[in-house]
Amino acid sequence: MNPFSAAAALPARTAATVHPLPRRLLLSGSCSLSLTASERAADGSYGSLIDSASPLQLRQIHARLLTAGLHRRGFLVTKLIHACSRLRQTGHGRLLFEGHPDPDIFLFNAAIKLHAADGDAPRALALYAGMLRTGVRPDEFTIPSVIRACGGGGAAAPAIQAVHAQVFRQGLSSDVFVQNGLVAAYCKCARLEIARKMFDGLPERDKDVVSWTCVISGYSQSGRPLEALELFTKMRSSEHALSPDFVALVSLVKACADLGDLPRGRYVHGLAVKGGLEREEDLQIALMAFYAKCGELGHARALFDDCSTRPLIMWNAMISGYVKNGLPEEAVELFHRLTSSRLRPDSVTVRAVIMAAAQVGSLETATWMEALARSGELVLHHEDAAFVDTALIDMYCKCGSIERARKVFDGMPHRDVVAWSAIIAGYGLHGRGHEALHLFEQMKLSGVAPNDVTFLAALSACGHAGLVEEGQRLFACMGVHGVVPRRRHYACAVDLLARAGRLEEACELIAGMPAAPTAAAWGALLSACRLHGDVQTGALAAARVVALDPSSAGHLVQLSNLYAAAGMWGDAAGVRVLMRERGLVKASGSSAVEVGGRRQEFRCGDQSHPASGEIYQMLGVLEMVSKEATSTDDKSYEIL
Repeated sequence: MNPFSAAAALPARTAATVHPLPRRLLLSGSCSLSLTASERAADGSYGSLIDSASPLQLRQIHARLLTAGLHRRGFLVTKLIHACSRLRQTGHGRLLFEGHPDPDIFLFNAAIKLHAADGDAPRALALYAGMLRTGVRPDEFTIPSVIRACGGGGAAAPAIQAVHAQVFRQGLSSDVFVQNGLVAAYCKCARLEIARKMFDGLPERDKDVVSWTCVISGYSQSGRPLEALELFTKMRSSEHALSPDFVALVSLVKACADLGDLPRGRYVHGLAVKGGLEREEDLQIALMAFYAKCGELGHARALFDDCSTRPLIMWNAMISGYVKNGLPEEAVELFHRLTSSRLRPDSVTVRAVIMAAAQVGSLETATWMEALARSGELVLHHEDAAFVDTALIDMYCKCGSIERARKVFDGMPHRDVVAWSAIIAGYGLHGRGHEALHLFEQMKLSGVAPNDVTFLAALSACGHAGLVEEGQRLFACMGVHGVVPRRRHYACAVDLLARAGRLEEACELIAGMPAAPTAAAWGALLSACRLHGDVQTGALAAARVVALDPSSAGHLVQLSNLYAAAGMWGDAAGVRVLMRERGLVKASGSSAVEVGGRRQEFRCGDQSHPASGEIYQMLGVLEMVSKEATSTDDKSYEIL
């Protein structure tokens, strides 16, 4: 016997009392009582079956209700629609609602909730409008579902405001659940001022963790971290001294990361540990990103290593953290570990490791990353593929292979302004200014409008290639393309003029800047003064750049070298004394070469390499050969 044919064995009822049968008896199939008219009121027995039914069982119960003539009982139909929502049987639930001739508030609420949960906002809102037209008044359970149907984003704001107006008209504005729902809705559609005004208007006793969390999360997700943390402080000092929930903690950690606020982030981490929430996956990922943003890679890695299961998003967070902190070797090493696991990298992983390869300058790693990006292991959408290709262009340019970068660029089916800017910057980096400008013109002919980054790349290319007139024309035409020159464009133009020895024009350009000149502009002028031996202008530029960036040792070293080149040894020594007094030390430069797939880095006078003896011996040989070559006459060069 089918277990659900036992639904016919409903409780026998006398004129005065209902005696429901035990649920186990209904499901056991051992009861064979026939359905009578008096048993049709046994909603509770059917209701308990509906609450725990599977999709198949739900259809069987519905069929039984049809044969028993109970399919129009509002309570049971409402139960069935709620079960359809739980089981994601939206189509079935819709038919149930449409088949009822006279839906009440409970049926409307169930149907609106069904479609809102399924993401079908138009149908949910249409049901709400239909409910109002039929004269059924919404209650405190209707509004939260309607608000959910409105969704988030700026486009949802008008719908939410219309619902808000209905709340006032229906006399529901004092209901705490409705108020909290509206606060959350306004936060999701970035109407934080309205949300905060409503929140502040709530009585303190009605502000629960959910309402505090909604506004805190709204501030954090809208790029207003300071306000998120200020509200959190009020939450902790409120009458009830509420503790943040998991959602609030994630938002607070993000806010601390945005501000680089390490002490407060650690405090929030402590609250998570105290609340037993530190093992929540989303919170672990947020904490890793926070510590990485604050440069605490040791803490981030400890969290990563402590996780028993690591989803791909966690690997991506750790790899990206290494890349952003200038530790590309660690990023590549962790990526190797990822590839040996069962997880498959995605476009986020590949982009991060491509950036690492660009930082390292490893052509071998770059080639490997392109092979991975082109393999069938990665399923890339159109936008992802464009991002990866652009990252490959940037990587090959920085690894010294402009030809491979151009091959990737030419193979792109659709080139946006980011891709064009990347290849133009690459040619500029390699000193091929004419080709960079030719690409700039090609981009315009293809219908892609240059943006501020494109102009910066093109101006930089002109500077590296000494194309002064071309750079000046480029700078002058920025406004034609609707691009307003920013301070970094001015700095690039100053560098262009100063490199060419046109120091007076560079000074005039700095003086005519609409905003205060940056350290970059004065620094470019100082570097050119060192090159062209202009001590007076160089001293002025150095004074300005040091005032803007007092911790800059490099610019003071340039000034000292400028004085020394002019024979002003006392002034040069004075600058060095000033550096010692301020505790400033210029970071030593380094060079690197890839040998056998491994990156070998060395500095001036470096003895740390195990083969340093042989390296210096070979350098000595090369120095001798170089001296012999320079001592030969011009005729010998012609022979060579």
